[in-house]
Amino acid sequence: MAGETNEPNSAVILGITNMDMADPQEHNPRPVPVMTDKVDKSMLPFLTREFEPKTPNTREYQVNLYTSFAKGYNLQFSSNALADLVVVKFVGQGPGTKWNSIYPDRAIHPNDRMIEVNGKALHFGMLDELRATEQATIKFRRPVTCSIVLNRPAGRQMGIGVLEFDEQSIWVNELAKEGVIPDWNLQNPLSQVVLGTRILEVNGKRGNCDLLKAELQQTGRIDILLESHGPETANPKEPAALTYGLLVDASIKPQNRAIANGEN
Repeated sequence: MAGETNEPNSAVILGITNMDMADPQEHNPRPVPVMTDKVDKSMLPFLTREFEPKTPNTREYQVNLYTSFAKGYNLQFSSNALADLVVVKFVGQGPGTKWNSIYPDRAIHPNDRMIEVNGKALHFGMLDELRATEQATIKFRRPVTCSIVLNRPAGRQMGIGVLEFDEQSIWVNELAKEGVIPDWNLQNPLSQVVLGTRILEVNGKRGNCDLLKAELQQTGRIDILLESHGPETANPKEPAALTYGLLVDASIKPQNRAIANGEN
């Protein structure tokens, strides 16, 4: 036909030369999809809840320890039978330290309160279970650290008896009916100093039991940093440990269940 030309139509072939007729999106680099196995949970409400989070939401946690009758758990506890209170005193080399290295967020610390062992929840039942088994599922509850400020008049007794918890802290093992601490407890029911309270620092002094005891003998203002298992840390259904009792140390080593229970 007249007027025909053999020159290719630049709008038809792939090598477009007339940029005004080209689609600009064809010349912009497209993002490369990122390949991942991670699931977007934002659109899946039933998956947003984290089960067994790395950092527990509460002070209670559970551990599973395995040992043999020959080696034992190598755990030491301080306990008050009448107050039904058992707390960790020392974690020796063994199942406890192995657990701590694997699960640092649920590590067993001194003064953590033992509240259940293999379903046993009472003082002697928990200790006997540890002596008589090679496998233990233990529930612990961490104490609350808080500070209190007391005003001790000259000649007024503190109203507590203490024992050494370790080389750096002391433990309240006796409560009198009268004194600075009993007065504090009456006025502050949610931050009472109860049996099993661990005293870490007195008037800025810490790291030595004798130093802590000496500071408790001072008059005037006394600042105390402590770890408490009192009413503010307890389950609402759990009464505060306010009774007198004998403090004992128990080094837990499993043994035959019949021997542990005094059976022939």
